Amino acid sequence: MTHRIKAQFSFIVLLLTVSFSTSAFTITETGDHDISIATEYYHASNNSISLTAVSKLDHWKLAKNGNLNFGFSETPYWFKTKITLQQVEAEWFLRILYPPLDSISVYLCQAEIINDIEQQCDFFFAGDSIPFNDRVRSNPNHIIPISPQQGDNFLYIKLSASGSSQLPISMIDRQSLDDYLALSDFFRGAYLSVMLVMILYNLFIFLMTRSVTYVLYSGFAFTFLIFHMTYEGSGFQYLWPDLPQWNEFALPMAFAVNQIFTILFITSFLNIKKTSRYSYIYFRVLLAIAGLMLLLTPVVPYNTFIPIFNLLSLTLSCSAFYLGLKYWREGQSAARLFTIAWAVLTIGMITANLKTLGLFPSNFFTRYGYQIGSFLEVVLLSLALGERIRTLQQKHVLAKQALIHEKQDRMSALKQLIIGISHEMNTPIGNIALSNSFLEELNHELKQRLSNSNDAELSKQDLIEYIDQQSEAIGTITKSKKTLGILTHVFSNITVNRTDHPKAEFDLVHVIQDRILTYQDKINFKVNLPEHCLIKSHPSAFILVLNQALDNVIDHAAFCDQELGKPTVDISLSHSNNKLNLMISDNGSCLANTGLIDDDLYQFFLPFYTRSRGTEKKMGLGMYQMKNIVTDLLQGEVKATLSDSGGLKLTILFNREH
Repeated sequence: MTHRIKAQFSFIVLLLTVSFSTSAFTITETGDHDISIATEYYHASNNSISLTAVSKLDHWKLAKNGNLNFGFSETPYWFKTKITLQQVEAEWFLRILYPPLDSISVYLCQAEIINDIEQQCDFFFAGDSIPFNDRVRSNPNHIIPISPQQGDNFLYIKLSASGSSQLPISMIDRQSLDDYLALSDFFRGAYLSVMLVMILYNLFIFLMTRSVTYVLYSGFAFTFLIFHMTYEGSGFQYLWPDLPQWNEFALPMAFAVNQIFTILFITSFLNIKKTSRYSYIYFRVLLAIAGLMLLLTPVVPYNTFIPIFNLLSLTLSCSAFYLGLKYWREGQSAARLFTIAWAVLTIGMITANLKTLGLFPSNFFTRYGYQIGSFLEVVLLSLALGERIRTLQQKHVLAKQALIHEKQDRMSALKQLIIGISHEMNTPIGNIALSNSFLEELNHELKQRLSNSNDAELSKQDLIEYIDQQSEAIGTITKSKKTLGILTHVFSNITVNRTDHPKAEFDLVHVIQDRILTYQDKINFKVNLPEHCLIKSHPSAFILVLNQALDNVIDHAAFCDQELGKPTVDISLSHSNNKLNLMISDNGSCLANTGLIDDDLYQFFLPFYTRSRGTEKKMGLGMYQMKNIVTDLLQGEVKATLSDSGGLKLTILFNREH
C-alpha cells in the first residue's frame, strides 16, 4: 500500500512538473528542433512597446499545440521561449518557414527580465523589408544565426507583418540546416522545372494547333508560377533582391494577374460562352472584379487586399469545379480530368488560405498546399488538354465524315429532285406538245379542204367541229401552262432564301401556341411547353416548319388510318444550355403497320417522296422543304422516328441563337 501511494505521488509530481515547464525547451543533441510548442506569445496593443517592457509582463499565453498562427493584425506580436542547452557544441540557427514576414526582431538574452538590451542580449533583424542580399543564407525562408550559451537562454521575437502573423519556427544546427537547404533547393528546382516544362510544352502545342486555349493555359501556368515564387520568396531571391519595397505590391499584383488568366482559361477550356450564357456573364463579372483589384493594388492596403482575393480565389475554384462536374456528367471526357484537377487545387488553396487566416495550424500540408495542389493540377490539366486534342480530332474526323455523308445525301436528293421535276413537268409538257401537234394537223387539214376544189364547200357544222376541236386543244395547252406555272412556283420555293425570312428575337412558345389555335379544329393537341422561350432566329421559318409538320399529320396520318378520326399530336419543347429540342409526334399507326422501321424514315425527307400521291395533287416536297429550312436556315437538324403508337415523330434540334 505504501509503495502504491509513493508511486501515485511521484506521478502527480511529474504531471505538475510538466505543467509548469511547458514554456521551456531543452536541447540535448543536435538536429532540427521545433520550439514553437514551448513558445509563448503576447499581442501588443501598439507598435511602440519595447523589449524591456515586454519582458516584465505576465500576460503571456501558450499557443494550443504550438500553433503560432494568428491571421492579420495591424499591431505586432511578441514571442518568448526559454531554451536550455545541455552540453551541446554546435553552430545554431533559427529557421522561420514563412517568407512573407515584413519585420522580424530576434533577441537572445541571458535573463528573462531585460533592463539593458545591449548588455543582456544578442539581437538580429530580418524580414522581407530588408534587401535579400543582406541575408546570412540565400534561402527564401528566414535563416537567423544565434549563439546560445550552455544552460538557460531566453529568446524574444518581435514580429510585424502586413499579411498573416505566423511563426513556424525551429532551432537547427548547421549540418542539419545544410541538409535541409539542399533538399529544399532540390524540390524547389524540380517544381519550377516542371512548371516551365508544362508552359513551354503547351506553347509548342499552340504553335501546332493555333488553339487560343493553350496560350491561355500557358499564361495561367506562368502567372501562377510568378505568384508562387512571390509567395514563397523565390521572386524576392532571384527577380528583385535589391528592391524590398516591391514585396508590398508583388504578391497582390501576381495574384490578380493569375486570377485574370485563370478566368480566361476556364471560359475557353469549357467553351462557356457557347454552352451557358448565364455562366459566361458570371465569369465576366469575376473577371471585372479581378481587373478592378489589379488596378487598385497600389492603393488598397495589403491586409485588406489578401482576404478579398482569397475569397475571390475560392469562389473561382469552386465555380470551376462545379462547372467541370456539370460538364463531366453531360459526357465531356476532358471535363473529367479538369474537375479532378480543380478539386485538387481547391483543396490545396482552401488549406493554404485557412492557414493564412489563422484557422488551420501551420504544418507541411497547409504550408505547401498551393505547391502540392498546383503541381498536381498542372499535370492533370495538361492531360485534360491532351484529351481535349484527341476529342477535337475525333470530332473533326466525324464532322468530315458527316460532311461527306451530307454531300452524298444532297447529291442523291438533287438527283431525285431532277428526276422528280422531270417527271412532274413531263405530263404538262407532253400535253402541250400533243395539243400543238393536233392543232397543226387540224390547220393543215382545214387548209387542204379549202384548197381542194373537188371537195364540197365546208358546212357550218364542219366549221363548228373544227372550232370545237381547236378550242379543246387550246384549253389543254392553257391548262398545261397553268400546271407548269404552279410547278415552277413550287420548285422555286424549295430553295431557302434568307431574305424571305428576316431574323428577330421572339417567343417560340407563342409561335407554337398560335399554330395550335390555327389547327385545333382538325387536330387534338397535347403540349408540354415552358412558360416562355425567347430565341433569336427566323420566326417565319418556324411557322413554315410547324405548318408542314401539322399538314403532314392531316394529309397522311388521317388518310392512312381511316378509323383514327381526328388525330392527336404531342408537342414538347425542352432546352439544355443553348440547345433547344422540339418534338412533334402523332398518334397514327400506319407507318408501323406497313413494316417501316426508324432506319427507313430518312426517305421521308427525299424530294418527291409521298405515301399519298394522287390525292389532292400531293407531290412529296413538303418534308424535303422542311429539312432544307431546318438545316440551312435554322442551322439545326431534324430526325424522323416512329412514335409510340406507330405514327411519325419529328425531333428538331437547333440553337437558341445562331
